[in-house]
Amino acid sequence: MRINSFPSLQIAVYTRSMINEVLLQPKKNLTYRILHTADWHLGKLLGDQSRDEEHILFLDWLIGIIQDHGIDCVVIAGDVFDTASPSNLAQQRYFTFVSRLFALGTCQLVVTGGNHDSPAQLDAPRNVLKALNVHVFGGLTDPPENRLVVLPSVENPRIILGAIPFLRDRDVRTSRSGEQADDIRKALVEGIARCYRDTRDAAGKLNLDCPLVVTGHLTVMGGQACDSEREIHIGGLGSVGPDIFPPECSAVLLGHLHRPQGWQGKTLVRYSGSPIPLSFSESGDHKSVHVLDIQEDRVDSTLVPIPLFRPLVRMTLSAGQIEQELEDFQPPEAPLEPWVELTIQNTPFREQMVQEVQSLTETKPYRIMKILCHSTDQEPRSIPQSYPEDLMDKPLDIFLRVLDKNGITHPQEMEQLTIGFQKVLELIQQEGGVNEQ
Repeated sequence: MRINSFPSLQIAVYTRSMINEVLLQPKKNLTYRILHTADWHLGKLLGDQSRDEEHILFLDWLIGIIQDHGIDCVVIAGDVFDTASPSNLAQQRYFTFVSRLFALGTCQLVVTGGNHDSPAQLDAPRNVLKALNVHVFGGLTDPPENRLVVLPSVENPRIILGAIPFLRDRDVRTSRSGEQADDIRKALVEGIARCYRDTRDAAGKLNLDCPLVVTGHLTVMGGQACDSEREIHIGGLGSVGPDIFPPECSAVLLGHLHRPQGWQGKTLVRYSGSPIPLSFSESGDHKSVHVLDIQEDRVDSTLVPIPLFRPLVRMTLSAGQIEQELEDFQPPEAPLEPWVELTIQNTPFREQMVQEVQSLTETKPYRIMKILCHSTDQEPRSIPQSYPEDLMDKPLDIFLRVLDKNGITHPQEMEQLTIGFQKVLELIQQEGGVNEQ
């Protein structure tokens, strides 16, 4: 084994206010620079509203960062798209980014699948994209040596990248009848660990004197999740600890959790987070991309803040203060109109609340997207009609509750049923029906 592992990692985290001109230190000679991002969710809706404008601004900003700061490779660690059957517009955004990246002439791209992505859909243009310096791994690739990418090339090796996508149940274990939840959990964790060990062993056989960096799309215990993250392995069955990754890995680049976060030990384990807030639960997050500077004897890790293109704001008001508080509210400045989730306390649910709030805010420089009413004798209720994203706008959540109520808890069975449900849901969406969160 000749994989270099760098136990000392320098972490530099910048605040949102420190924009482009101070994002990254000048690139040094002999430095290989990787930009790690994930969870784009192209095609995502919030209620019935498209996020396309925000994605356009993010991708424009990202191309500028890549060009201005000498990025050698971009790694997307899963969930490129929001659904397994992305719209033509979502695919257009993806392929436009690929073509713009290729036009820069100096940057490679590695794409791995997430639980929202269809492995077959991502892999379909794989051979064509390889000619554009794009390496795609929609699903787990076997044997393990086939999931390795030597960057920038075998002739000039600077890093070995182990491209591991979202691991489905069938990738890591063989199901058996009569298994208990603990047995399933142990088998899943061991299967995930074995996948990373096999990748490490395959990298060692290359006999290249350079660090090993691996990807992943999974839940690491201790990480902070958001409402917009969809779990396939229910109840934490597919969760792992940060110590599951082999110590020979210099860094683990993760997707799936939308908040930037990580663990620093012998191996750096980090989520880049999503580039835009995908739900109101992420309204307070500082979004970022993650940059690794790899040199001969060290790896520097930097979080690069992403500008806030559209604020998602949570407001809480008392019933008697609605008019005055809405009059005084000044939303954050941003290129796009802020969207607001409004919680009204100490008031019962009333159908006419929507019209009342509309009349108070119709000339304001923000949009109320959701209204929650809460009183001491009622559970919080989301007012429907003009402001969706209540429970009925989350059919997958309802479906998972129905599975649980009917005692369907086997992960493989749940995954198969969930995938089938999502396909039906996508057909309904294409006909202009319900929106999936």
